Amino acid sequence: MPLKHSMKYSSSVRLPFVSLYEPRSDQYVVLSPFNSDFTLLFTWCNHCPYVHHLEAHVNQLATTFENDVKFIAVNLNDPVLYPEDSPANMSKRAQVKNYQFQYLFDEYGYLLNFIPLKCTPEFVLFKRQNCIYHGAYDSSGFNQEPSGDLIISAIKSAQLGKPCKHDKQAMGCSIKRVV
Repeated sequence: MPLKHSMKYSSSVRLPFVSLYEPRSDQYVVLSPFNSDFTLLFTWCNHCPYVHHLEAHVNQLATTFENDVKFIAVNLNDPVLYPEDSPANMSKRAQVKNYQFQYLFDEYGYLLNFIPLKCTPEFVLFKRQNCIYHGAYDSSGFNQEPSGDLIISAIKSAQLGKPCKHDKQAMGCSIKRVV
């Protein structure tokens, strides 16, 4: 898989009001800055080795911060090109891996109109509607155990009302969409 990097952090990014499909519940979910003080939105898919590397750690972190931060994974990949990323397979993986976060399917790539997302996994932390962190999950490499240090630092800084001190471009697989 070719390595792709996220764009540089932009404080002008806003959490959009969009409705995305949740395969586990077979319902649409509205993303809203009013559902939680903090929302961690991240690109995700079933086939990406970079996602597999972080999967268990992100799931645990979602449990750790379940009362403070809404964790939302979004699959933007075209399931015709990548059948493993179909909504049915998303639902199966979320169940098998016991995801403690929502795993949504953006069938039309709506989020790409609002957020400059380039790779999986890529993380965007919002305080209400405002983007306060955009980039990597942690400072570890692909061959190291994940720590979540960058996201944990961003969340804790945000909770204290302080700016995030670190930003690092995310890297992973490209988002697979027909344009």
